Amino acid sequence: MSSLLKRWWWVILLAAVILGLARLRFDVDVLNLLPRDEPTVQGLKLYEQRFANARELVITLRAPDSERAERLAAALGNRLREQTNLVAGVTWQPPWMEDPGQLGELLACLWLNQPPQDFAALTNRLNPQALKSALDETKEALTISLSPMDLARRSFDPYNFLDFPALTNIAGSMSGGQGQQMFASSNGTFRVVYVQSAVDLSGYRECDKWLRAIRSVVAKLRSEPPKEDWDGVTIRYTGRPVFVQEIAASMQRDIGSSVVGTSLIIALLFWLTHRRLLPMFWLLTLLGLVLAATLALGGLVLGAISVVSMGFAAILLGLAVDYAVVHYQEALAHPQLSVPEIRRAIAPSILWAALTTMSAFFVLNLGGLPGLAQLGTLVAIGVGLAALVMVMIYLPPLFPNRRKPPPSHVPPSWWSYFVPPREPLGPAGSTSGQAATLSKVRAPLVITLLLMVAAGLTLSVRRPGLDRTSEALRPQHTEAELTLSEMTTEMGMPPNPYWLIVSGQNEADVYRHLLSAEATLNVAVSNHLIDRYMLPTALWPRTDYQLANKPAAAVLGQQGALLRQAALQEGFNTNAVVLTDELVKSWARAGASREVFWPTNQLSQWLLKRFVARTPTEWLVMGLIYPATNHVDSAALVQLGSQLSQEKALLSGWELLGVTTLKRVRSKLWQVVTPMVLLVFASLWFAFRRATEILLGLVVLLLSGVILLAVMAAAGWSWNLLNLMALPLMLGTGVDYTIFMQLALRRHRGDLQVVHKSIGRALMLCGGTAVAGFGSLAWSSNPGMASLGKICAIGIGANMLLSVFLLPSWWLLLTRKPAAAH
Repeated sequence: MSSLLKRWWWVILLAAVILGLARLRFDVDVLNLLPRDEPTVQGLKLYEQRFANARELVITLRAPDSERAERLAAALGNRLREQTNLVAGVTWQPPWMEDPGQLGELLACLWLNQPPQDFAALTNRLNPQALKSALDETKEALTISLSPMDLARRSFDPYNFLDFPALTNIAGSMSGGQGQQMFASSNGTFRVVYVQSAVDLSGYRECDKWLRAIRSVVAKLRSEPPKEDWDGVTIRYTGRPVFVQEIAASMQRDIGSSVVGTSLIIALLFWLTHRRLLPMFWLLTLLGLVLAATLALGGLVLGAISVVSMGFAAILLGLAVDYAVVHYQEALAHPQLSVPEIRRAIAPSILWAALTTMSAFFVLNLGGLPGLAQLGTLVAIGVGLAALVMVMIYLPPLFPNRRKPPPSHVPPSWWSYFVPPREPLGPAGSTSGQAATLSKVRAPLVITLLLMVAAGLTLSVRRPGLDRTSEALRPQHTEAELTLSEMTTEMGMPPNPYWLIVSGQNEADVYRHLLSAEATLNVAVSNHLIDRYMLPTALWPRTDYQLANKPAAAVLGQQGALLRQAALQEGFNTNAVVLTDELVKSWARAGASREVFWPTNQLSQWLLKRFVARTPTEWLVMGLIYPATNHVDSAALVQLGSQLSQEKALLSGWELLGVTTLKRVRSKLWQVVTPMVLLVFASLWFAFRRATEILLGLVVLLLSGVILLAVMAAAGWSWNLLNLMALPLMLGTGVDYTIFMQLALRRHRGDLQVVHKSIGRALMLCGGTAVAGFGSLAWSSNPGMASLGKICAIGIGANMLLSVFLLPSWWLLLTRKPAAAH
């Protein structure tokens, strides 16, 4: 019956693994690592998901001279436009410069949004009797004006539609000044081409495939004659598709290199320790199976797994090997014992160590960071699975002659595996070894004192800092990041603006929220909290004004032929009335419609998609906020964000993200550390049930923490919003070594030679693999994960070394019995 039950458990596990693999998918969005209910995160997600400029590919082109840069940018744009299966649209210069007539529909909408009295004044100006006077005024301006911009504008705007206060800034930007800033540097040698994808780029595989195709098109264009045109020309790529592809590719490299590197280190350390191939290959095989099963079970539990959380693989390898190595070393140290007897002796320390480690990683779910919660869940699942696999499966194939217990062996109940055996392993030894060893206690105590003094001196001079930025989340030194930085510098754009996402159920609702946000931001500007802001209030539809202006717009819509004929009679050519024709046609459509009027042509859509989005339930509009250049008050900006959120406006940005997320992590840190401390106490109590051994376990944890702080201070490392989670991890994983070592000292009656030969060698190997697992993350492309790996590696390494070399001496000193009187 027991055998049948065991088989059913394995069948259930296999079914869970298969279901998990079917459900598993990978997520490369860095923002999914962060709290979903944080307003700053919500704002960034809305920006990346809903606005066109967050979804497009940006190609930069640098040439030796401005003429060649403009010509090659045009050639590149035209070539990409031909790839209709890949590209939905390409923009390499302001759209209104390619087709000025398309401005008409946008201007018609803007005029409809003006107060009725202003629109009535326009109607009077376009009265048939006043047309000649308006055209004469334009001709006079063309004769006497010295402004090139004014001459260019009047030449295609004879009725001066662009001349009213709300359009002053808009007209200037569309005339090639600020608008051109989006496409070329001031000297013209640096150009920007915006490419909209024609295919869905929701996943990293789709981004990678599409980018490869785009790069192929560009490479083919550069290979065509005249090739010398492209000499000295540099082309780079940025934008969300590039970021997604680079993050996925870098994480795949990180995972592959860390898993392979950790596996090689495990194999090397095992070979150097034991010089046996079969146990080494059997261990690597089981580790591979545990890793695959953990990933599958993670897919079953979590569904989508972040690629950043895939760093669990190296960590799991470094932790899972402990249980096999400790088990194997005990089998070598006690050849007279059968596998079931060894399992009974060593299982309590393995299971309690696994439970504390699992608890440490499960507690990460309380830290407020979904990415680290995923990593913790995956490692916890893997540790539990590894403990069971190594205890039940690892030894039998290696010692086939020792599989069966002796006849006198009583089969233990399942719960006995959690209770340390009272009898020591093997025959009872004399205490003379212990007495002789006590003479060697002085050296470890001196080393302990020197470590404490060195750490104290280091921390008195310098302490680890606290990084409040979001640099721990952002990939570093990637092509997309470097290209974006170069583009910001060359185009003269202010660095690191904040985004303001305003929402509402309809156009009128959004406009009210925009006005409220403007009032709040005006106060922030006057208080020098921010430098300036840009909100598209002037471009947003005023439903009340449109309703009042539509009858007059319908009348103007019937005067197209009259306006055109009057302009031609006054000497203007047909190009000069293209804008007028489009305006009048748009007014005619608006006057005949009962809906809110929105411009729909290509130019308008290109512009509106950069700051307007619509979901099935609400409208969204985006503005930009530029912080004060002399000093950024992060706390005040967070407060400003809280105030704006009450007005349906989300303030977000990468710099603000670091501040708000760190604040959240610090506020929840006690919720993570407190349960972990309680779990450590509970694990130590259930493992030892002796105050002295519990105290020694806590001293090892405390001293390893002090050593870690000293190393961080000496190396110039700082805490950040990700590596703060190293604290519970070090508590949960570090306590394993004290449990293993003190239970071994108890089993072997303090015989240091036997303990070092058995559990000491095993812990050195275990600690080395754990350090390798965490340390492999130091080369991660994600700075936060890299810092988390380094800190955990130092902390766990210090804990292991203290447990192996100093803890036994402390244990002997505090647990020795006084000599009997003679």
